[in-house]
Amino acid sequence: MAQDKSDKAPAATPATRQANEWGLPDWTDAKDYTDWKRWDFMRWRWEFYRRRDDLRAAFDANAERTYREYCEAYPPWPDGSMGRVLRPDEPGFVAVLYYDAAIKFGYAGLPNPRISEQPARVIFSSLDYPGNTRMMKGKGPRYPGTAEHQCDVSDGEFAVVFDLDKPIGPQLAQLNGTLKGWQILRHGKALQKRHHDAKRLEYLRILDAREAMPDASWRVFTEALLSAGLVDRHKNPAGGYCDPPPQAGRDKWETAKALRFNF
Repeated sequence: MAQDKSDKAPAATPATRQANEWGLPDWTDAKDYTDWKRWDFMRWRWEFYRRRDDLRAAFDANAERTYREYCEAYPPWPDGSMGRVLRPDEPGFVAVLYYDAAIKFGYAGLPNPRISEQPARVIFSSLDYPGNTRMMKGKGPRYPGTAEHQCDVSDGEFAVVFDLDKPIGPQLAQLNGTLKGWQILRHGKALQKRHHDAKRLEYLRILDAREAMPDASWRVFTEALLSAGLVDRHKNPAGGYCDPPPQAGRDKWETAKALRFNF
């Protein structure tokens, strides 16, 4: 990948324009990320996804339309007995998405990406979460018979029929191996939980660093990450340590960027 336009440090220091626009913490200070040790899976997912340009654009494109529709559908009662409609700049408001966008982001309704601390109910990704499975109970004659349900299976899914009249343990054991085999065939490896929370925080800070310094060269960017403790010095053959190569910051950023699209 080619280097950025300038090898000079950016005139603006981190956490200025972009932090004000999108509610980003000061990436140079881990304490500015508040109570990250208590974030659950959905909060981590939200933090990475709200840093996506396409998600931000989708919210801005649909927020005002949604707000107008809400106001028309739920006008305030004369006696004040009904609550008001949330504004787009308030926590808890969600922009209604069309089908393709909902599938793309995993949210049926999109909260404001400028707001980090959203209510748990609106950042729950009902379309994309660990253990997201569909279950259907059959009935009627088994052999031969007509199934009660038509099971639609899309690319990346695998349908399985369990026999409730037999022990579940052996069926699960066999299924575990079968699913891993198909996953390895699809991805080249069995997928595992990839990062602990401390590593996730590191990647969030790297994303925010790049957003604060979009025009910095990779050398300058890597030096900034080194100063913040986000990249390590390298051991040299003589047994000492040297500064990391310019691409170290780029490689870290590429990994962090990928988490925004496949957390």
